[in-house]
Order: sequence, then C-alpha cells, then structure tokens
Amino acid sequence: MVRFFKFRPSVTLLLLIGLVVMLSGCAARRIKNYEAILATYVGKDSQALIMDWGVPVQTHDMPNGGKGYVFVKSQGHQMSFNAWGGSSNEIYCKTTFFTDSLGTVQTWRWDGNACKSKHGPK
Repeated sequence: MVRFFKFRPSVTLLLLIGLVVMLSGCAARRIKNYEAILATYVGKDSQALIMDWGVPVQTHDMPNGGKGYVFVKSQGHQMSFNAWGGSSNEIYCKTTFFTDSLGTVQTWRWDGNACKSKHGPK
C-alpha cells in the first residue's frame, strides 16, 4: 500500500488543522479590511460615495427619508464537479450604504463571497 504521508495519523491531523486555521485567518483579515474601507464612508455625503464607487445598480427610498445605495460586483460563476454531478456558484459582492434624509452615509452592509479590501471602489 502506498502512503502519501509518512507521518503518524496524529501528526497529519495536526498539519491539516493548522492549514485550516491559517486559511480561515486570511479570510477573516480580508473581511476586516473590507469593512474598514466601508467604515470610512460613514459621515460622508452620498455624492462622494457615488464619485468613488460609481453609479449604484439600485437605490431604495428608506422610511427615515434617506436612501439605500446598492453596489454589486460580479466575477462570474465557479463550476465544480464530482462523482454525483456538478454545481455552479456565483462569485459576487453586494454592498449597500444607507443614508439619512440629508444624504449622509449612516451605515452599510455587505453580502457575498468575493468582498475583499481591494474590491472596494471602482
């Protein structure tokens, strides 16, 4: 029998756990950096937001008299296949900024699997 790992199973398990922890740390840092970029827009005028991010794909009138500005960046689809078939996942980042009635950014939220710090403004 050919062994790919010449380590004892416990050492192999520790190496795999270390790899997972390292990769999850990178993802957490990427999200934290993206959120830091978004936070810089709080208190700024919506016109400055549009100058940096471009024209939003949607705007929503909010109950407080403000608006929601939606920006979406799509990077296509990722295909994966296995013995039971295939699947397709959209790679995107949807970011929404919310303003008050004077047009000042108050808060934001994001959703997606491709939100990263260098993804921000156009």
